[in-house]
Amino acid sequence: MGTVRYHSDIAATYQPGNPLRSTTRIAFFFNHVAAHQVYHGAPLAFQLSLMAPHLRVVIISASLAIEETVHRIARLYPGHRVSFARAHVPWLVRVVTSAMRPVKLAEKDAIRWFSRRLFRKFDVVVVPEANSLKLRGFPELSNLKLVYTHHGAGDRSIGFDERHKEFDLILCPGSKIRDRLAGELGIPVNRLAVTGYPKFDVVDQLDVGQQFFKDDKPVVLYNPHFSNRESSWRQFGMQVLEFFADQDEYNLIFAPHVLLYARGLRHGARSLRRFFGHPRLHVDTGSTASFDMTYTRAADIYLGDVSSQVYEFVRCERPCIFIDAGASEDPANRVHQRMGEVIGSLQDLPEALASAADKHQRIYCSVQRELLRSTFDEADVPATERGARAIIEWLEDA
Repeated sequence: MGTVRYHSDIAATYQPGNPLRSTTRIAFFFNHVAAHQVYHGAPLAFQLSLMAPHLRVVIISASLAIEETVHRIARLYPGHRVSFARAHVPWLVRVVTSAMRPVKLAEKDAIRWFSRRLFRKFDVVVVPEANSLKLRGFPELSNLKLVYTHHGAGDRSIGFDERHKEFDLILCPGSKIRDRLAGELGIPVNRLAVTGYPKFDVVDQLDVGQQFFKDDKPVVLYNPHFSNRESSWRQFGMQVLEFFADQDEYNLIFAPHVLLYARGLRHGARSLRRFFGHPRLHVDTGSTASFDMTYTRAADIYLGDVSSQVYEFVRCERPCIFIDAGASEDPANRVHQRMGEVIGSLQDLPEALASAADKHQRIYCSVQRELLRSTFDEADVPATERGARAIIEWLEDA
C-alpha cells in the first residue's frame, strides 16, 4: 500500500513570524451513524498536520465505525501529527437514540449536545455535512469558525441551500459546485476554494478490487438514493431486484446509499432475505464497500437515480441508466442524468441494458467527460494537498 503523494514546496508552511498561530486548534468532526463521509475530510486532516506541523489537529469521531475508517486512512500518511478523540454520549442516551435510528438520527443531535464543551477547545471545526452548523447554536460556540468539505459532488438541491452561506470557508471538488454556490447563493468567491476530491487520493491507493461473481457476465450496480421524494427505491426497488433475479444475462450488485437501510422505517427498507445467496446477486446494504468505491469500480453499468456516486462511477467512463421516480426538480439538480438513458418504467429496462454500451459510445461518453471536468478539478497536485493549503491560507488571512 503506497503513501499519498507529498510536495515539499508547500509542506510545513509554518515558520517563526508566520501569522499562522502555533496555538491554532482545528477539529475535524465526523458526526454520523455511518462512515461514508470520512473519506471527504479525514485525508485533509492528516495532510494538514504534515504541511503545518505546528497546528493542533484532532479528529473527533462519533462512533467506532468512523474511528476504524479514520485509522484505515491514517496508514496512508506516515508521520502525521493528528490526535484522535471520541465524542462522548452517556450510554443510556446512546441506547435510546440507537433505538430511534430506523426513523430518526437522533444520535447526531445528542452527540452535538454532549460534546459542546469539547468544542470550546477549538478555534476551527472542519465538517463534511451542513447539519454541524448547529454547533453555533450553543452560546459558548457562537464564534466558532466552520469549514465545509462536502461529502460528494452531486447535483441535488440540498447541496445548495441557504445553510451553506454560514460557512466561513467551503472546499469545492470542482467549478460546478463553486459556480452554483456563488451564483445561486451569492457566496463570495474568496470563501470558495476549488481543491479537487480528496476521496480519490485515498481510494486510488486502497486495494478495493474484488471478484463478486463466478462468471464474467456484465455487472450492473443498482445504487438507489435514500431520499423518499427522489429515490427510485420505493416505487421500483424490489421490482429491479426481482428482474435481475429472474434473468441470466447480467450480474447485479445492490448497494444503496447507506442511509436507506440505516433509517429503514423512514425510507421503506424491506427484507432482502430471498435474494441472499443468489448466484447473480450481491447484496450490501451498508458495509464499507458500499462507499469506498469498491462497487463503483467493479461494475460495468450503473443503474440509479440521484446519488452522487454516479460521478465516482463515471470517473472511468461507462454506461449509465437512470430510473425517473417522478419527482419534480429543477433541471440543475439532475444534470447527472444527462450522462445516460433515463427510463420511467421497468418495462424499458431490458432494452436500456441491451443498448447501454452502444448508446454510451454514440451519445453519452462525451457528456460524461464534460461533466466530469466541471465536477472534479483534477490536477498534478493531489486534492488533499490543495485542500490543506486552502485551509492554511484562509487561516493566515483570518
